Amino acid sequence: MIAIIRHAHTMYNIKGEMGRFCGSSNPPLSNRGIKESYKVGNYFLYKEFKYIFTSPLLRAIETAEIISSILNLPLFIINDFREIDYGIWEGLTKSEILKQYFSDYQYFEKKPYSYTPPGGENPSKALSRFYQAFKKVNDSSIIVTHKTVSRLFMCKVKGIDLNNYRTFSDLKLGSISFLSDSSQPKLLDINITNHLK
Repeated sequence: MIAIIRHAHTMYNIKGEMGRFCGSSNPPLSNRGIKESYKVGNYFLYKEFKYIFTSPLLRAIETAEIISSILNLPLFIINDFREIDYGIWEGLTKSEILKQYFSDYQYFEKKPYSYTPPGGENPSKALSRFYQAFKKVNDSSIIVTHKTVSRLFMCKVKGIDLNNYRTFSDLKLGSISFLSDSSQPKLLDINITNHLK
């Protein structure tokens, strides 16, 4: 079994899930995020996992380091587990993007898999590098990563139209999802958040 964890809360999420676009941007965890990370780590106590893999972005590394400190598991940084790059949208709120790039955002809302913000990463390329990295991880692993790449990957696993990835699941901060294995993954459970209460 493999667990995919969305990193914990950052200051970019200060307004909740409608905070700033944060792909290649690199904010640290907030105090809330640190507490959430300890809760995630405690959730995995007495579960049989052997390795932790993380995105190289600070919010993921900090989440993974806390989990690793609780479970005493080796931690590996994998560049291809990073979040998609939103280009010129990085750090902007939805309202700011609508003011500056209204028609682009309208298209993005309808077909997000088909749209790449200027200077950003193509969703197809982001999905491809994430999937290739996933296939190389050991079973019984924990992966700490990000919302968009996780949703793209899970839609591919489920055979769901990739333009529907933003409505497929919300994947809350600090949430946990489980897949069967790395060779022929099946999604077993998604967006578990009970440990955060």
